[in-house]
Amino acid sequence: MKKKNSVLIVMLLALAFYLIMPNMIYASEATSYLAFIDATTNYSAMVRAKKPGEEIKAAQAKMIAAGEKYIKKYEDKVPVNTSIILQNLVLVFYNLKKYDKVIYYGEKLAKKPGLKDIQKASLFLFLADSYISTGKDYKRGVDFAEGIELIVNNNINTSTGLQKKRWQNLLGQALRLKGNVFYIKKDYDNAVANFIKSYNNYPSMRTLKVIREIGRKYFKQKQYKKALGVFEFAYKELSKKSPKRAQECLKLLGRTYSKLGMIDKAIQTFSKLYSKRKNAELAYRIGALYNKKFKQSGGKDKSFLEKAKLYWAESVVLKSPALYSKQAEKILKNYMISMEKATLQEYEDILKVAKKRLGLI
Repeated sequence: MKKKNSVLIVMLLALAFYLIMPNMIYASEATSYLAFIDATTNYSAMVRAKKPGEEIKAAQAKMIAAGEKYIKKYEDKVPVNTSIILQNLVLVFYNLKKYDKVIYYGEKLAKKPGLKDIQKASLFLFLADSYISTGKDYKRGVDFAEGIELIVNNNINTSTGLQKKRWQNLLGQALRLKGNVFYIKKDYDNAVANFIKSYNNYPSMRTLKVIREIGRKYFKQKQYKKALGVFEFAYKELSKKSPKRAQECLKLLGRTYSKLGMIDKAIQTFSKLYSKRKNAELAYRIGALYNKKFKQSGGKDKSFLEKAKLYWAESVVLKSPALYSKQAEKILKNYMISMEKATLQEYEDILKVAKKRLGLI
């Protein structure tokens, strides 16, 4: 009889344990989750109140510790709570530029069900940037960037207003990250294609600067046709945003037209820039282009040579940069004194004309 009672007691205890323990676990999970929520609320309040930096850092550290403790102990016990905490951890570590942590918690979150497309695309952006910017795994980063493209393409055509703008921003940033990988690998064709598509969705000076730099790469490699297409795009966009940078691009355009033998376009481009900022280099280049037209005419059209001489004279008068001014002086004297047998007074006279054209006298 005693033996039967003992067996019954054990069975009752086991049943009680089975019924009570899950409640104890979930009660403990709820306590841990609320601790994270309280820490997050406190941190947010300190940021809004603009508390001293050390206090904010301490509150942030407490929030992180609460979140990491929850994930370590209760991950997936309550899926919605797990997802919320993982999203917060990814965001805070991304802002702290702790990319290993972003990858660790982001990869966990990417496997969880229930994320909305906009949440998934945002997560993929954090992961793509973390993998690519650190050089940790370019392929994995590109996979996430392409995942964003897929999500955006499935949603953008049915979106309007601010929501559509948000999809465009995500797509633009994803394409820029892909462009970065191609740029690092010196695949400039694919890099510039992605950067231009990125800019068209998410315009930024940072992207435009890289596009212009790829134009420089093409120019240096003597791929002038490719350089021309890039510089024309960059100049068009820079003209709307940064006149100073647009002027630098105009100079690059002029040099590219010149290399392609598009002399009239080169003169037109350099002249446009010269009207905005006069210096010896631009005057020298315009003079050299008119001289080239003179030679192309077989030396018959003297008007081109006269224009060349006037611009070289302006280069001499402007003096800076000295390298171009001195070269212009050498060429001008060679034409006038050595070839045309002009007097020194005639040489001085053309310099006087240049000064008048420049408004110096």
